[in-house]
Amino acid sequence: MIFVRNPKFLTFFDFIQDSYSRTPGQEFNVVIDTGSTSFWVLDSSCCQSNSEENGDSIVNKFDSSSSSTFLTTNTEFECRYADGTFSEGLLGIDKLKFGSKNDPNTFTVPTALIGLASDAQSGGSMFELKIDGIFGLGPPRSDDLCGFESPLYTAYKNKLINKSIFSVYMHNSKDSGNGEYGGDITFGGIDKEHCGSPVHWVKAHNSIYWRFRLDSLSHKGNSIDIKSKEAISDTGSSLISGPKTAVKHIYDSIGDIEIYEGMILIPCDKDFEPVVFTIDGMDFKLGKEVLTIRNEDIGDEFCEFGIASGGSELWIFGDPFIRKYCTVYDFGQRKIGFVAQKQ
Repeated sequence: MIFVRNPKFLTFFDFIQDSYSRTPGQEFNVVIDTGSTSFWVLDSSCCQSNSEENGDSIVNKFDSSSSSTFLTTNTEFECRYADGTFSEGLLGIDKLKFGSKNDPNTFTVPTALIGLASDAQSGGSMFELKIDGIFGLGPPRSDDLCGFESPLYTAYKNKLINKSIFSVYMHNSKDSGNGEYGGDITFGGIDKEHCGSPVHWVKAHNSIYWRFRLDSLSHKGNSIDIKSKEAISDTGSSLISGPKTAVKHIYDSIGDIEIYEGMILIPCDKDFEPVVFTIDGMDFKLGKEVLTIRNEDIGDEFCEFGIASGGSELWIFGDPFIRKYCTVYDFGQRKIGFVAQKQ
């Protein structure tokens, strides 16, 4: 079991992991994304003629000429994500180290496939937060949206980790932010320091996502029509999202929730009963501590609410859920586990 502490977490937007893959080693800030399976970073040739929103503000770009261990493949790749983010370029092979430079809990994949993006565009706040790429940890599948294997699965096949699982623990949003330590990823095991027991396992559907089924949704003891029982676990999503009508029923039941300039706002001091999702017979309760998210840009009176309406009938369980329930992913047995964090 290899434990990798994640030293960076940018407010409530994304879970950040430090990786480096050069000789003597260049560090990158990347989004840990269980909604995709491939790893890419910006290439040194990226975005030279484009505006800042296309990546010129990013400091860390991969310079293959500076790596004595880099191999080119001349194979093209293209990644397109649901939020409009895309990247394209060539695949390369190099050594990849999980974790930050001075962290003793690291391991190296000697021949990792890495996408080097010569062109990239963010559909959200990715480049504003100075994020250099995306590290996909979705279930392995031949028709992944980027079309090449995650270094994690390369590590497992090469017996660098013994078990086909990894677990994600995130600090509560009130304990993280502004670049501070935000959580841990444990490769090959479960984070027993932060996560309780027993793990509630559910079957993952055969999909490019970590997809599972919901039983029901309720608030204040009243059932809410969830519209769709299909859900995915996605560390790359900053919020929980679901079908528009179901989410509106949540807003109406809690009260005092309004939408302003695309943000879902709730008074920071408002108390409310937990929203309850039932998954395979077990209730998972999400209260104010994870659904009320402070944002320095909008002051102290209002906070962002952690559940939004998505663009489809699919439920997406993003960071607010993981901040209360550690999530364990087993890509060998195709199952997902949920367990409450230790208090």
